[in-house]
Amino acid sequence: MKENNKTTSEPIPFALFGRRLNAVMELGGLSNSTLARSCNVDPSHISRFRNGLRSPKSNPILSKLLTENCFEQISQQDKLAELIQLMQEDISDVKDLSTDDSKRLFDSFKIWLMESKTAAHKAAEDIIYSFANYYPPTESIPVPTTEMLAANTQHICDTYIGTEGLKQAILAFLSLAISKDAKELLLYSDYPINWLEDKAYFMQWIALMTACLQKKMHMTLIHNVNRDSEEMVSAIKSWMPLYMSGNIDPYYSTKDNGNRFYHTLFVCPGIAAIESWQAADNSLEGIFHFMLDQDAIDLCVKSFESMMKNSRHLLKVSYNTLMPGKDTIDVLESDAFPNVRVIREKKCTIVQRLTEPQMSFLLYHPLLVKAFSEL
Repeated sequence: MKENNKTTSEPIPFALFGRRLNAVMELGGLSNSTLARSCNVDPSHISRFRNGLRSPKSNPILSKLLTENCFEQISQQDKLAELIQLMQEDISDVKDLSTDDSKRLFDSFKIWLMESKTAAHKAAEDIIYSFANYYPPTESIPVPTTEMLAANTQHICDTYIGTEGLKQAILAFLSLAISKDAKELLLYSDYPINWLEDKAYFMQWIALMTACLQKKMHMTLIHNVNRDSEEMVSAIKSWMPLYMSGNIDPYYSTKDNGNRFYHTLFVCPGIAAIESWQAADNSLEGIFHFMLDQDAIDLCVKSFESMMKNSRHLLKVSYNTLMPGKDTIDVLESDAFPNVRVIREKKCTIVQRLTEPQMSFLLYHPLLVKAFSEL
């Protein structure tokens, strides 16, 4: 992407490769002249590689010599563990690499060193692509009828079992909120969302959620997306049609949810609540408690408020024209995404859609801000 506004210099074409090669050579104690001699090239070639001005990717022989000599030097100095740590900084699938499996480690090292984009970089581009190409669904969303709402709430149970039970509980929960003209929904769950894979059920769910938003219900949503940028992108893309309403405040929890339990907490203050704690290995048999008692609902509100103390904004949606300001680092534009502008600031990244419907996503999660810094 090209930069304008506050930063006018041309982007470095192979900055990521140069940064990684620098780190590898420093780890192995390699100088330009030493590595150049091993690769049969002039030291100026290595200098241009390290500055990100050139890449050996188009020369298979040089690429092979470069990776082999760097890896051998690091191995001889018994620093393979440090190399794994270096690679783990921007590749999520190398956590199980071991210094005992040098062949697999070397294969991963070659891919890592020559890869032109980090996972975070790809995640940032994925957000831009989804945002640039989003249009309201052409398939009509069914409007919940009075009869449908009554059917969903006719036989509410105290408990619902497993994924199928959760699906029925959610239909009853949202239908109650619509029927009683609720003002607010508080939503958190780290339960696997495969219950939305059923298209027929998904259409029921999206119809009820849309109806809630059309009634101007405000939704506060805590995402369980604090692991990596790819997970956040997946969550943002799945919720994007609903975000566009402007009535959803998405947050992320700063606390690790752990791996032993799943927690679900849906609250419609004054009307209903669903809560569940269940062993992660037994999710198919989880018990979801549906509460209509006011005292129980009030306790669920307090639990959600407690969770909010350890939550931060994931993103905000704005329909106003946002201009670069004093905190702007630079403004990015690309021929690949002609209808999108990215404004990088110190504490957030603003992704602006310049065609109808015009809007801006303000992204606050540190991993997303870092991902856009690599564009």
